[in-house]
Amino acid sequence: MEILKEAKRGTKKTHILSRVGLSFDQTQKYLNALEKAEFITEESGFWKTTEKGFHVIEACEICSRLMREAPY
Repeated sequence: MEILKEAKRGTKKTHILSRVGLSFDQTQKYLNALEKAEFITEESGFWKTTEKGFHVIEACEICSRLMREAPY
């Protein structure tokens, strides 16, 4: 989800790598998986979250909020 959030407006891989705190190999692995799922796209070296990716962010934020509000 953090990668998708970083790429909302379009950004380079190096920015994602440093902001999310992953290694180069980890970043590449996740970008490939996100791109295959059509959650993110790459154009001219810039990664951008797709509409489908925005739905994933929204769903994850709802789940996180529900978990915080759940009684234990």
